[in-house]
Amino acid sequence: MKKSLLVGFSLMSALLLASCSSTTSQSSSKDASKISSLKKDIASLKSQLKEEKSNSNESEGYSSAEQETKTFGINEEAIAALNDKKYFGLKLTSATKTFDDHGQSLVNSDVQSLSISNEKSVQFTFNYINYADDEGFLPSLQYFTVYGPDNVAATIVNQQEGQDSVSIGRSSNTTFWANFSQPIKAGDKVQIEFKMDNQETPFVFSAQVN
Repeated sequence: MKKSLLVGFSLMSALLLASCSSTTSQSSSKDASKISSLKKDIASLKSQLKEEKSNSNESEGYSSAEQETKTFGINEEAIAALNDKKYFGLKLTSATKTFDDHGQSLVNSDVQSLSISNEKSVQFTFNYINYADDEGFLPSLQYFTVYGPDNVAATIVNQQEGQDSVSIGRSSNTTFWANFSQPIKAGDKVQIEFKMDNQETPFVFSAQVN
């Protein structure tokens, strides 16, 4: 009788263990399946987010098709486009050491931050046109960076002659001055970069100082 009970108990224990093992295995299999499914969903969402971000950048940022690597010379217009539509244009018309009346008033100014010199300063003039900006367009000083022959950034003086924000179809000129780290003479090459906050790449202008 004892042997019969022992055998029955052992058989029942084995069945319970097998049942638990089967349940655990099924549960683990379901968990693994859920994890795999979640990983696929996350990967899909990441892909969609990346695509949406890329499309957003393309639609919101100014671009310049076929102009991204070009350097513009004197009187060559750089055109910013938005959704393949001309938005604004900009061209360097002068890089000179012959200062106009405003520039002359800044030479050796008592206000150090506004002072320029005949040896280390250059006067730049840009022409700009508004093709499609409803709010008006003005290339402010903050968007310009000037580099000398040594590739060191010059200091742009906080003076801008010509600050008209032009409406669509209008154009104007603006002039500013930059102080370089070393003497600049006629014939030296300088570069000016222009990049607004939502521009994908800067416009690069190059010129010999006259």
